[in-house]
Amino acid sequence: ELERLRRSQIHENITVRRTDVINLDAGTSDSSNRLEELRTRINDFERRFAAEKACKESLQVQIKILEEENTDLRDIMNQMRKRSQDDRRTDRDRNDEIQQLIARAESNARQYMSNFNISTTSPTSTLVRIIPVSSPTKFS
Repeated sequence: ELERLRRSQIHENITVRRTDVINLDAGTSDSSNRLEELRTRINDFERRFAAEKACKESLQVQIKILEEENTDLRDIMNQMRKRSQDDRRTDRDRNDEIQQLIARAESNARQYMSNFNISTTSPTSTLVRIIPVSSPTKFS
């Protein structure tokens, strides 16, 4: 009877060990699957990271280019403003020169007429009526 119990116990131990080995194999298989799944996810993350890094670098390059273009455009706008101001100043200077020339011509004409005593008569009775060049009056 003892022998039979011993065999039965050995048989149970063998069965338990086989079950443990099977469970270990299943656990190893599950671990291998889990490990492979984790490797795949890591590879996906690395690919995504590399793509996002490249995209970020590309965006940084584009931002630098846009900043340089913006600086160039500001410079151009400043130059255009300066030219416009210079042109306005030049136009004002020309207009001032023209006004001075007109005033000088009118003064010379008055002086010429006074030298010949033409101005003693009334302006309406004179043969030549003096009209300033700056006047909007039209000649008929």
